[in-house]
Amino acid sequence: MGLESYTTGSLEFYIAYAVTRKILLTLDAGHFPPTETIGDKISALMLYLEGLMLHVSRGVRWDSDHVVTWTDDLQAIAREAVRSQSLDRIHFGLDYFDASINRIAAWTIGARSTLRALLMALLDRREAGCL
Repeated sequence: MGLESYTTGSLEFYIAYAVTRKILLTLDAGHFPPTETIGDKISALMLYLEGLMLHVSRGVRWDSDHVVTWTDDLQAIAREAVRSQSLDRIHFGLDYFDASINRIAAWTIGARSTLRALLMALLDRREAGCL
């Protein structure tokens, strides 16, 4: 009953804790408000963190199946991971929970969407000096 969306601390506390202890910070895409995306935070956080763990899923909403799909948020996450030149320090974890489809279908949809977003970000044309 709402326990999945409960967080004891604040994002600022968790960032400070990870920076001072030199540990990985985990950002969960499914638990940010609809007006925020973790893609906005990646480039700034990678300046201070040893690495980052991303739990990539869809948001907790009324139709909440967590299977990763091809969305603007996923594309933003992939673009920022590539543009910050931090792919070697970012660990992607995907969510495959969906009560309406089987796990193999969820895994296939999520993995394909994420790989497609990363490929699109890697193929993005970047002019010299313009990121």
